[in-house]
Amino acid sequence: MNVAYWCGRPPSLRLPLAVAGGLLTRAARTWLVFDASTVHQLAPDEHAIYQALLELPTVATQVPAGESADRTLLATAKAAGGCIVSRDRFREHRRRFRSIVGHSDRCLDGWVANDRIIVPGLDLDVVLPESAAVAWAQVQRHVVTTRPPDAEPARPETAA
Repeated sequence: MNVAYWCGRPPSLRLPLAVAGGLLTRAARTWLVFDASTVHQLAPDEHAIYQALLELPTVATQVPAGESADRTLLATAKAAGGCIVSRDRFREHRRRFRSIVGHSDRCLDGWVANDRIIVPGLDLDVVLPESAAVAWAQVQRHVVTTRPPDAEPARPETAA
C-alpha cells in the first residue's frame, strides 16, 4: 500500500496498478500486497476495483487482519529472489530480512514527477493514469491475455 501514497492522501490504487501494469507489459512477475485495512483507506469509488483486484491471486493479495503486510511482502520477495518497490525502509524487519532491507537492488525507491511514475531500479517510467479505473483496465488487459484464469499462481519477482 506504500506506493498508493506517493501522490499524498487519500491513497489511490492508480499508483500501484500503474506500476504493476508497467511491469506486466514486460512479462515481469508482479504481486501487490495489501493489509486488511486497505479498503477503509481508499476512496469509495475505488472499492469495487480493489475487490476485483483481489480476485486475481496471481496479481494481488490482502493480508488477514492481525498479520503484517510488511512481513508477508518481505518473506515473499526473499523466497522468490525478487525485489520490492517501496519508500518504506522496513527498519523493524532489518535483522530477519538482511538480504532485502537496505539493499538498493532489492528494495527499490520510486516517485511521481510530471504525471509519470519512475522507479529507476527497474528502469520503469510509466504514465500516471488519470484514475484507478484506467490503471485497472491496463492491468486487466494484460493479465487476461497472458495468464489463463486457471493458471497456478506464479511466484512473484517484484512486489509493491
